[in-house]
Amino acid sequence: MADTIVVNSKFTAHIFQQSFQRLRQIPEVLYPSIQFDKFDRPVDLSLPEVQVLKAADDSTVSFLSINRYERKKDINLAIHAFARLLKGNASSIKDRKLRLIIAGGYDTRVSENVEHHQELVQLAEITYGLKTFTLSSGQTDKAVPGDTQVLFLQSISDVQKLFLLQTARALLYTPTNEHFGIVPVESMYMKCPVVAVNSGGPTESVLHGKTGYLCEPEEAIWAETLKTLLEKSNQEVEEMGQAGHDRVVGLFSLKAFVSKLNGILVQLQQGNGSSLESYGMFGAVHPIAIISIIALALSIMIFYAK
Repeated sequence: MADTIVVNSKFTAHIFQQSFQRLRQIPEVLYPSIQFDKFDRPVDLSLPEVQVLKAADDSTVSFLSINRYERKKDINLAIHAFARLLKGNASSIKDRKLRLIIAGGYDTRVSENVEHHQELVQLAEITYGLKTFTLSSGQTDKAVPGDTQVLFLQSISDVQKLFLLQTARALLYTPTNEHFGIVPVESMYMKCPVVAVNSGGPTESVLHGKTGYLCEPEEAIWAETLKTLLEKSNQEVEEMGQAGHDRVVGLFSLKAFVSKLNGILVQLQQGNGSSLESYGMFGAVHPIAIISIIALALSIMIFYAK
């Protein structure tokens, strides 16, 4: 039997307890961390892969969605909300060029990726009459038309991801009941406010009204939230972005990860009634338990670093 169980969020802990009701053990929450240096790198704006993403009109305001092209990610919600926003008569929308950018993992060998991309294109074009454009992974030889309202990007590079997070008005994170959700954390670190569904892991990372917004998955609510973000001054959006950055540094750094992991190991040692001095740095914790916890922790870090 495991000496302890670690999970990546309070939400996952709740699901675990519901699934394994006979187990008395309460899981420890160990939030994944992100590699800050990976996001601190300057973006070379002269790179073709970046140039192709730059809007012809610098005044274009973009909302960004980053998710794999899978139906369970509910990317449809972003399109529904964006289309509803465009149909509104608010002064914050008139005479402004708005664009929804949908980026994410895409593999031509995965039928769902191919099918869902086509479903999303049809939703935007046929249902709402929006102008769309798709860039395949690594494609830099085609310019994005200036009147594109919904831009689909397939399997973006790291530098493209950084550029998009730097320039977006907000990240739209549409999945429901995500066990953690690393993208909102990355977005907040990049000072990009987050609009996420009010469930799962994002309820633990995003502070409603301070680092972004947590909303029920209803298009009317999301459209109103996007309008709110457009009505905010650039300074207000920047302040929200800075608050998100500060929150990530405090809660989702490697330092915070290691500190929490060390605390779990200390608790295990104390539970065995031994002292760290008597049994070395890990006390009386069984070596297999130590190896299991560290292996799991590292696997979480490696998975989310990809």
